[in-house]
Amino acid sequence: MWLGHDLTWWGAMLGLVALLLMLPANLVANFLTPVLKDWWATRSIASLKRRINKMENTLVQVEAIPPFSPYEHCIVYGISQLGRLVMSVGSLIVGLVIILSIWYEIAGGVMPNVVFGALFLLTITRIVIHARMNALLDAPLTTGTLKGREKITASIVKLKERLSQRTPTPRAFQ
Repeated sequence: MWLGHDLTWWGAMLGLVALLLMLPANLVANFLTPVLKDWWATRSIASLKRRINKMENTLVQVEAIPPFSPYEHCIVYGISQLGRLVMSVGSLIVGLVIILSIWYEIAGGVMPNVVFGALFLLTITRIVIHARMNALLDAPLTTGTLKGREKITASIVKLKERLSQRTPTPRAFQ
């Protein structure tokens, strides 16, 4: 039997294999680094251009609608706060169920693991839904006011400045 049965032999073999693979891995890394950097730079510029176009389209759509009056703004703000209250009550219920199930386990009861898995998935789902709902509730408040429209315009200007500062690097190995 030529394979060793102790950790010293396996450690020595692993070290030898690592030394033998070190040089080819180094060559591959040195040749691929400029190509990957160039790909990332062009991808970054393209995504920045797409974001600018998307924000400009959003601004055009928003400016077609007149801004909210103070009364309308108060109504939309109240509706968004009501939505946040409903989400908070849902969070409270999920939290109470988790606390009660842990208390039941501590008291000596045996709860199936499926219940804890379901509570975990419910918590993750709640977090995702809260993030999506916050974005949906904030969108009318941002786009419906003059201040929100000025923020969008300022963001577009800032992104265009970042785009003008970036220049694509020359492609390596071509």
